[in-house]
Amino acid sequence: MPITINGTGTIAGISVGGLENGCVNEADLATAAVTNTKLASGAVTPDKLATTVMGPAFSAKADSGGQSLTATVLTKVLFNTEEFDTANCFASSRFTPNVAGYYQINSSVSPANLVHIQVHKNGSLYKRGAQTTGHQALNVSALVYLNGSTDYIEIYAFCNPGGTVNSDSNFTYFDGHLARPA
Repeated sequence: MPITINGTGTIAGISVGGLENGCVNEADLATAAVTNTKLASGAVTPDKLATTVMGPAFSAKADSGGQSLTATVLTKVLFNTEEFDTANCFASSRFTPNVAGYYQINSSVSPANLVHIQVHKNGSLYKRGAQTTGHQALNVSALVYLNGSTDYIEIYAFCNPGGTVNSDSNFTYFDGHLARPA
């Protein structure tokens, strides 16, 4: 049997309080358990959701013209064209998120004679992608915890002999997003 709430906020003689035509109104929220203080700033906006609930997300690609890679030198790959950056956390080919959590990081690099591609966390090797020779794109993907303040991610490549990074965004890109807050 369904329960009907009348306009006074009662159910079978039990006062529900704060209900007007079955709905919670703003006046009731202002005086009840949910307050502006508990909401931190009093309003839920798309900007706040993007940086705290959904988290930062970005996508960048290599510049047209490509980047030269010196033979047998581990080189930071440059991704100077942002496709999007929801929380302004991507700059100078580096992702430094402002929300602590677990981030899905993906990258693909395609120069001639690439040997391997690497995800670096705070300047050190974190994960390495496949090793190969030839002209195919190499991919690396990692789930990595970042503290939301000082941790950062960059992509490095190593090749022998030297080569040029393919600037086609279908082959050379770097993206990531918050998979789960800390």
